[in-house]
Amino acid sequence: MKIQAEALTKIYIQGEKRIHALNDIHVSIAENKFTAIVGPSGCGKSTFLRALSALEKPSGGTVTYDGEDIYKLTEKKRAELRRQKIGVVYQDYSLLPTMTALENICTPSLMDGRKPDLDYIADLAKTLGITDRLHHIPSEMSGGEQQRVSVARALVNKPAIIFADEPTGNLDKDSARELLDLLLLTKKEYNQTLLMVTHDPDIAAHADIVIRMDNGTIRE
Repeated sequence: MKIQAEALTKIYIQGEKRIHALNDIHVSIAENKFTAIVGPSGCGKSTFLRALSALEKPSGGTVTYDGEDIYKLTEKKRAELRRQKIGVVYQDYSLLPTMTALENICTPSLMDGRKPDLDYIADLAKTLGITDRLHHIPSEMSGGEQQRVSVARALVNKPAIIFADEPTGNLDKDSARELLDLLLLTKKEYNQTLLMVTHDPDIAAHADIVIRMDNGTIRE
């Protein structure tokens, strides 16, 4: 799936202040590659990721998937796009605390009115090393295990692209490297595009492409 941003702008209004989070961004995201987005805190990385992943409507410009402007879709159609084509991994895991790992993983399929593919989920769990944690709730798992569950949830509908916003931010160095290896493994196995915001130079060093941001713009 080809993703492009043209003249992408995002402005937040705080009282009488206008904060330009994104300033006239033009970029094409390489298909089936790992692209890292880096830059100082507050430079617009997460806003950029949210705009590309159909989560936050820009103030101006376009985001297109295979030539279709996703922000001209109805909210219902955009929600369907997110469920069917996009997987998102968050820094804080965002798991439902009263549900087991398996129930959390199945949620996107159930929300889309589909029966979860339990054989595929079993394969995901094996790849991610969480087979023995599927019937545990988040409070019974380590941070690394919870993040792996969130990755499985992001992959459950076999998305074309994975968006990851600082997915290793709450993990120690060894767990962060393990998670990166798993994301790269699943990217290769399922022929996906991986777009990740990261502060970690070691992780960015493994990317095929690095987008450097500063003050709401792409520097290189």
